[in-house]
Amino acid sequence: HHTTDAAEYAAAMRSVRLAKNILWLLLGLAIVIQLVSFVLVEFVGVIDDAPNVRIAATDAPAAEAALEKDVEAATCRYDVLSWLLPATKFLGVVTAMLLALTLLVAMKVSLVGRLGGVAGFVSAFFWSLILLAFVMPWQQILSASFARGVLYNLGQLVKEAQVVKVEWGATDVPWWDEPIYYARFIAYPAVAILVWLAVQVKFARGLKATRGPAASAAAPSESETT
Repeated sequence: HHTTDAAEYAAAMRSVRLAKNILWLLLGLAIVIQLVSFVLVEFVGVIDDAPNVRIAATDAPAAEAALEKDVEAATCRYDVLSWLLPATKFLGVVTAMLLALTLLVAMKVSLVGRLGGVAGFVSAFFWSLILLAFVMPWQQILSASFARGVLYNLGQLVKEAQVVKVEWGATDVPWWDEPIYYARFIAYPAVAILVWLAVQVKFARGLKATRGPAASAAAPSESETT
């Protein structure tokens, strides 16, 4: 019976690992999509000609006609981003919550089943909580606070960009606003990605520690799934 119970715990750990991998990848995808979207908006100017963000246009009729196709394309890209960014924000928050719960389950399975690797799983769990704090949309939860989450909607990006981008109508921009702007949309997500990687590293260490004699005897097929 002891061998059967240990095998069940090992099988449960494999299920937890699969769930963790799926959630971890989806969360990373959400963060990367938002970071790439900012790069396209800020440095490529994919929505510069959209009426929603364009502050002033030339009065020359010929120039307006020449820009008509650009405006239409920019408006289309604006509509895509206005759907994509909220969708990835929702995906990121939900997967971050589920990832933390999954790592908590991994920790409990390791403890109850005596599989080992508890230290790695505990560390991964706490890193996942930090990651959850990063992706929470604090700008909506605590609207009166300076707190910001890594993830955002297009409207939030446009609003903050119009404060610092001269081509979008910003005037008298203090020198410190631009560094804060880039820290918000580039450095902050980059740190979140590092924390995201730390979760994977810590979990991998915990999983490696379960590959002792007891775990191998309990789950002989473990090597096939790792």
